[in-house]
Amino acid sequence: MVEPLETDDFTHQHRAKRRQLSQVIDSFLDLKPGDLVVHIAHGIARFKGIETLMKGQQEEEHLHLEFADTQALYVPISKIGLVQNTSQARNTSRS
Repeated sequence: MVEPLETDDFTHQHRAKRRQLSQVIDSFLDLKPGDLVVHIAHGIARFKGIETLMKGQQEEEHLHLEFADTQALYVPISKIGLVQNTSQARNTSRS
């Protein structure tokens, strides 16, 4: 009998996390400038596009969001999970 290694559980969790992230990112590939999105802390905004900004010495891609009061928020792609398109938000609230 072979006992599972601790890494088997880690590998399973890593694959599940990667699958979950890819689903979030895939939904943003369908976003077009002008689409409405929901930021988890700031509410409804209009997606203006993806912009490259300097962070320290490196360039980093950000989602450019604009709110009703014309305030802009730049969300790093690494924190893409903070933003959902409005159809995802509706589906999540129904669950």
